[in-house]
Amino acid sequence: IPLTFKQNLNEKRFLVAAKQLINREERLFSVKQDGVGSNKSRVEEEEDDEERLRKDSEDLFKAVWYTVENTFEVQTEKEKEALKQAVLVLQQEDEQDRRWQGVGEKERPLWRPLCCRKTHGSLLQNMVERRMDEAMPDSSVGIQSSIQKEIIGKGKRLKEDLLHVAKHVRCCYPEDNVCQLYATLYHQAFSTKLREIADFGLSDEDCEYVLQWVNIHYPEHITKHQELFPAPIRTECMHLLITIREKIHSYFYTKLGTREWLKNSENVCTELLDGLNEHILNFTKLDKTCLKELLSQLHKEVLAEYVRKTMKKKIKLTDEKKQEQAAKALRDNSQKIQALFSEAGSNLDDLREILPKLAEVLTLKDPQFIALEIVKLSRDYPDFEAHACAWLYLKANLSTSDQKNIKKTFSEFREPDLLDGQDRDQDQEQDPLYSSRNFFS
Repeated sequence: IPLTFKQNLNEKRFLVAAKQLINREERLFSVKQDGVGSNKSRVEEEEDDEERLRKDSEDLFKAVWYTVENTFEVQTEKEKEALKQAVLVLQQEDEQDRRWQGVGEKERPLWRPLCCRKTHGSLLQNMVERRMDEAMPDSSVGIQSSIQKEIIGKGKRLKEDLLHVAKHVRCCYPEDNVCQLYATLYHQAFSTKLREIADFGLSDEDCEYVLQWVNIHYPEHITKHQELFPAPIRTECMHLLITIREKIHSYFYTKLGTREWLKNSENVCTELLDGLNEHILNFTKLDKTCLKELLSQLHKEVLAEYVRKTMKKKIKLTDEKKQEQAAKALRDNSQKIQALFSEAGSNLDDLREILPKLAEVLTLKDPQFIALEIVKLSRDYPDFEAHACAWLYLKANLSTSDQKNIKKTFSEFREPDLLDGQDRDQDQEQDPLYSSRNFFS
């Protein structure tokens, strides 16, 4: 004897129960479409049948969604079979939605389309976000920082949950790449949490720890794990991680080009270099050739970020005293940065004079000499031309006429350069350090 709908539902034979409802749905609405049932008693009977069908459908999906929500409790074969049944119901209902496409609203069930796929996606996203929110800080580690404990707790939750999906849940989604789906959701949730932590404001120690997670722990233990992060989504994941890394890195440069930097540039630079030195120490085990290349690239990035932060228009040097003060800070900081990276192993020498040359622009008074110095900088670093105005902005005591004269002189001296620029460019392309000439881009 075939089991009734209620019996199948109680036995968690969701697919059979759902098929029984679809058969009832087909019979009921085919009668309506044929125009049968004009007498009052038949109409009332149809309405009763439709109401019972709607109620049974609610009971079915209440059980189906409950089963999906308990995904992370699934371990036994019986529990896996129930989840697989729930997933198959969703696929079957998607097919039934397509069956009713093109049918008028009055001729089809009020609950169609069910859009189970969309509901399923939203449910999984909410589940993941809730589990990441509820992840407890890891108190087993020997650290005091609550932020570091929170990061470890969420990282462990992410890894444990994705391993659970790979081991127990993947088999329940035979036609879907559920590992990739969950990996994407967890990565997005974890990235969001790291961004929130970074926005909150961090101590140097906490900031360094976030950087370690972004640069070392997360790529090493999560994204490189084949089961946790399938290849198709690694590119997207690493792009988001780079965004976080750049956001955290900006912490170390926030004081550059500010009033605090102008008043106490030595301490600001020392704080920056101390943070950099701690990271450099982590590279010492690399091959010497790789280490030199890495340090040279980092050296260039630090100088570029230093200049960019200084050009952010956070300060105006309104008199000669402040301009001399800023120029001295640039020269002193340049020596310290060069010393740190040279000692570590950087072989980048062609940017040694970039900060002193920029400092020279700040100290010059004659607009014509200022323009000539900018021309020299543009010859050495062609992309500086686009940023010359931003650097001149720091010299707040320049009059409008001075600025016009500087631009005029600059244009006059640049014209001969443009005529023979092609030959010079060919020579530069043969220079292995030519990329450093695009310093400001």
